[in-house]
Amino acid sequence: MAKPKEVLEFVIDAFTPDTLPMGRLGEYLVQLSTLLGHKERVHFVEVKEGSATLVHEVEPPAYPKVRDRVHAVRSLDAPGEAIKAFETLEHMLRADGAQAELRRRADTAPTGRLLHFPGASRQLDEPYGPFSQSGQLQGVPISVGGKTSLVNVNLEDGQNVYYCEATRETALQIAPFLFYQPLRVFGVGKYFRNVDGEWELRSFRISHFEKLDVRSLTESVERLRAITKKTHLDKDIVARLAELREA
Repeated sequence: MAKPKEVLEFVIDAFTPDTLPMGRLGEYLVQLSTLLGHKERVHFVEVKEGSATLVHEVEPPAYPKVRDRVHAVRSLDAPGEAIKAFETLEHMLRADGAQAELRRRADTAPTGRLLHFPGASRQLDEPYGPFSQSGQLQGVPISVGGKTSLVNVNLEDGQNVYYCEATRETALQIAPFLFYQPLRVFGVGKYFRNVDGEWELRSFRISHFEKLDVRSLTESVERLRAITKKTHLDKDIVARLAELREA
């Protein structure tokens, strides 16, 4: 006899099936799917009556992994994408004036709450700042310009864009590297602590910068080999260093 599927319910207290907009339902499902993981083994079933209850079925072999992933989110020891999904759900619930919980269906486990989402009921921190801190950023310059004595310099690093400023002299030195040359910039950033207790960088004044090496991995390896050949070091220098550490 096949083992029955585990049933999970995500209960949102501020909505009913009649008041939960379809677009918002989709947004909640996307984040829940990321939080639970094992997407090919977790299936959305329905929105149950009462408080809006999003019902999912988890195939038996996957349930222990899903359960462990959810417990890891609770202890902040889960993969980054799962933690991010939890935080996004928290923001959504707060915006909707709601709180929620993820649980096993009551008729399967009466005390089966897996994860609580305080949402709008969570005590928020007071905003704090600005706080100035020396530091460094890196990225490719994608914009340089402005009419004041301090010029806007925007850096792109993957999906992150840093909005910086610099003197005209420094900006003029950065301008030739637009769109192709990664830089490491040094200076002072202004940080604010938001209501979630997270520090946000609002501005960064560049004092100086340096170019980053854009050699490919293959080029870097060949360069290291050339150095070992010139200095008569072992060809497998990494293995040799490991031997020396163990000696």
